[in-house]
Amino acid sequence: WNISNDEYLTIGKFEINAETEIFDDNLITYKYIRTSEWLNEIEFVDSPVLNKHAAMRSAVISNININKPVDAVFNYIADLGKRSEWMTMIKNTEIITGERLNQTGIVHKCIIGNNSTVLFETDYFEHIDDSYRIIETDSKKQNFAHEFSAIKLSDHSCNVQIQFLLKDNFIHRLMFNLMMKKKILKGFNQSLINLQNKFENEQAVSSS
Repeated sequence: WNISNDEYLTIGKFEINAETEIFDDNLITYKYIRTSEWLNEIEFVDSPVLNKHAAMRSAVISNININKPVDAVFNYIADLGKRSEWMTMIKNTEIITGERLNQTGIVHKCIIGNNSTVLFETDYFEHIDDSYRIIETDSKKQNFAHEFSAIKLSDHSCNVQIQFLLKDNFIHRLMFNLMMKKKILKGFNQSLINLQNKFENEQAVSSS
């Protein structure tokens, strides 16, 4: 149906504001309402996709400094198609649901060293000022997750960190510490060295 601009603006009986401005030597009059009044009435509903990692704690942490702008480094880290280029245990990745862009709700399959597969769902993404963080959770049992983060150190360098998050369960953590922790840490350390070498080699080629 058709309604006038003034009738549309009065829906909800909010205050109408009118302003005039000069644009290209023409006087333009427009009306608006403040959406903050609407936002205050909207009940926040948390998405079920988010925070699947909330009950997990860090079990392994590895980090490295890379001489490359943080945006370039994190874009490469988040690119699922490039994971096998630098992460030691990953042979290939395949996106199961969603677009190619790695964002909240994307499910992808990792093919790891022994040709077994693990499904991960990206359930958290954060970009605040000069830092980035993305968390990909085991979508089947939701027992563990990988957290990738990058923080700007300067215009041409950043710190990259990988964490292995594990469900806060005594038995899970005990078995992990006994059987998997050293292997995961070794893999993370080598993966970050691969990442550092990749950008250093690019820089060497471009400056030669």
